[in-house]
Amino acid sequence: MRDKRVGVVLFTIIHASISYNDKKLIDINKLSFFERDKIGIVGKNGSGKTSLLKIISGDLVFENSQIDRQNTEFIFLKQSGNNALIQENYQEFDELLSKLQVFKVEFEHMSGGEKQKYLLSKILSSYGKVLLLDEPTTYLDIETKKWLIEYLKRIDTTMLIVSHDRELLDGVCNKIWEIEHEQVNEYHGNFNSFLNQKESEKRKHVTEYEKYISEKDRLLESLKIKQNLASKMSNVTEKKKIDL
Repeated sequence: MRDKRVGVVLFTIIHASISYNDKKLIDINKLSFFERDKIGIVGKNGSGKTSLLKIISGDLVFENSQIDRQNTEFIFLKQSGNNALIQENYQEFDELLSKLQVFKVEFEHMSGGEKQKYLLSKILSSYGKVLLLDEPTTYLDIETKKWLIEYLKRIDTTMLIVSHDRELLDGVCNKIWEIEHEQVNEYHGNFNSFLNQKESEKRKHVTEYEKYISEKDRLLESLKIKQNLASKMSNVTEKKKIDL
């Protein structure tokens, strides 16, 4: 499927509502992403960012929603859970492990940073078409984080990234999805561009509100003048009746 404006559509979901403990988190009317999109997903803690990745990957299923994955393969780096089912390119996997200085020991014996590097190496050497990355810079040292940002920026791969790391979102993403008030709002550009657009929206809303208040005050003042005039006219009429 191809969208004439932006290219090949890789995923579309229509009508889905995400809830947790009977609290609605996200209400989706229609949401799509496209080939070569690098999307940062942001929002408050508990807003449903990871749940959205799970919907895209197929880990969460909704009976009443329409989902078209276009036979796309998704590779999901999870904050917790089983990442072991990823089929990697072994040669590239070994090269990445060597580059990130990760030694092949039992996974449970690795430190938090080593585990994250190991899983990133597995993800980045996979055969998948779309990367789903949930907080990929967690436990990474400064040098490894810089390397990851440059690597993700360079590769021609579609990816969706949940992260609180502004440096990552600024350096890699060309779109931002913000989850706010149960809606997913899309902004073009990196995280800094997103912040500028949000500030512009805020100023616009303030200006519109000020115009509304000004117009309301004007109408109330006009109504008050008309009421006073009507009262005076009524008094004059009553006086004429009395004089007669």
